[in-house]
Amino acid sequence: MNNFAIAAIAMLFCAGIASAQNSTETKTAASQAKSAASEAKNAATQGNTAASESKTADNQGKPAQAEAAVSGLKVEKMTAAAGVTDKEPAGENTAFAAGTTEVYCWMKVSGATDETVTHIWYSGGTKVASIPLKIAHNPMRTWSSKIIWTGNWKVEAVDSKGTVLSTVEFTVAK
Repeated sequence: MNNFAIAAIAMLFCAGIASAQNSTETKTAASQAKSAASEAKNAATQGNTAASESKTADNQGKPAQAEAAVSGLKVEKMTAAAGVTDKEPAGENTAFAAGTTEVYCWMKVSGATDETVTHIWYSGGTKVASIPLKIAHNPMRTWSSKIIWTGNWKVEAVDSKGTVLSTVEFTVAK
């Protein structure tokens, strides 16, 4: 139970107190409201602690994949491409020719709005760029691009909690 639920319960009990006819009923209703609110708060605190301990134990401090499911954010498709035409990837590939100077990471996201997904670009295992992309529509197609060089590349789509939603890997020939 969250703080909003606790507040709602307390408001309902307060409404009952206001409608009580005499001081004895008022004192009884007030006592019941205080007791119920305290029990609800204790239950919520214990539930949050248990959930927190579970996440820590299961993930050992790492972001949880399940958290992404809670927010509803889902990457339906993610790909590397030579370009983007009419909001669609053009020249999808996992191996780009020597002389390629720019690659696009295109994705289609659904399930949430008013979120940010970050494309984290890696070259040879080294982080070289972090590009935040605002998700304003559901579904939404969006992309980032990077001036690239030869080698092995990886792009991760990461939500605001740090959960990796999708990954694409590609190479650029020498």
